[in-house]
Amino acid sequence: MGKSDKSRNKVRIIAGSHRSRLISFADRPGLRPTGDRIRETLFNWLQLDVAGARCLDLFAGSGILGLEALSRGAIWVDFVDADRQVCQDIDSNLKLLGIRSASVICNDALGWLGSNACSEPYDVIFLDPPFGSGLLENVLNALRSKECLSNHGKIYVECDRRQEAGLLKSTALANWHQMRLKRAGEVSFMLYQRDN
Repeated sequence: MGKSDKSRNKVRIIAGSHRSRLISFADRPGLRPTGDRIRETLFNWLQLDVAGARCLDLFAGSGILGLEALSRGAIWVDFVDADRQVCQDIDSNLKLLGIRSASVICNDALGWLGSNACSEPYDVIFLDPPFGSGLLENVLNALRSKECLSNHGKIYVECDRRQEAGLLKSTALANWHQMRLKRAGEVSFMLYQRDN
């Protein structure tokens, strides 16, 4: 086994048409794939929303949230990440799984949102920025101002538990109704729906 093989990590798709398939990704600073238990809870929350949905996996990292959505019947996923290696890995995994209903955009989240992003709103947005990056509120505000979420669309937010209280008090989540909130160790994860 070569050095590059040893430095690769793997994560398993839980359910759907690509159930049990392993995807690989390189070790990158701040890259922390959403764990199996949290992912299972998230997709139980979204069980009636994913099939036929247009999704955005912002700060895509390993791409596991978007790949899980595609496996469960999402019709399209845009993967956005600033790290070129991460983007190459997602593209390789899409090819490995034979998935064509996706695009990989190598750009930082705020830069992409400041361009022509969200020309068509998304039904589900996955938002899991690197912990401690300080980007969460700015990105939430940009998503709202660009009207990236469809009517009654859902946004999943994963953050460091220490950020939770400040986030919940901020105006960044105005006009979005909190449907779910759960914690696992140092991670808080929550689901919001756009109010109309």
